[in-house]
Amino acid sequence: MTNQSVREIETLIHDHVIVVEGTYSDGTAYRYEEGGWHYWFYEMSYSDLSEVIEGLGVVSVIETEGGGEGEGDHVHMVFRVVFDDGSVRFFRIDGYYQSYDGTEIDGDLFEVQPVERLVTFYEAIGEN
Repeated sequence: MTNQSVREIETLIHDHVIVVEGTYSDGTAYRYEEGGWHYWFYEMSYSDLSEVIEGLGVVSVIETEGGGEGEGDHVHMVFRVVFDDGSVRFFRIDGYYQSYDGTEIDGDLFEVQPVERLVTFYEAIGEN
C-alpha cells in the first residue's frame, strides 16, 4: 500500500490537468485542458472514465451526490484510487450546491471505506 498522505493525494488529484483533443464534424481540431474539483465533478463523474495520474495511479469518481436543482445543498464525490502497487484506497470530498452559484467543492479530502448496509423500503400494497 502506498504511504502517501491524504493531503498529498488531494493535491495530486486536484492539480491533475486532463487534456482533451479531438476533431469536430467539420474537420476543425480542438484541444482543451481541464482540472480542479469542478472538472472531476461534472465531467469525470458522469462517465465510466478513469484517469492515470503520474505518481499516484488510476483515479475514478465512483459516487457523486447532489449538485442540481431539487437535490438539496449537500454535494460530495467519492474517488477510487488504484495505486501503482495494486493497492486500492477510497476518498471523499464534500461541498455544497446553490442555485445562483452552482456546485462548490470546498471540503478537505478524507479517506473512507466501503460499507454494506441492509436497507428496508416500504411499498404500497394493492392499488393507490
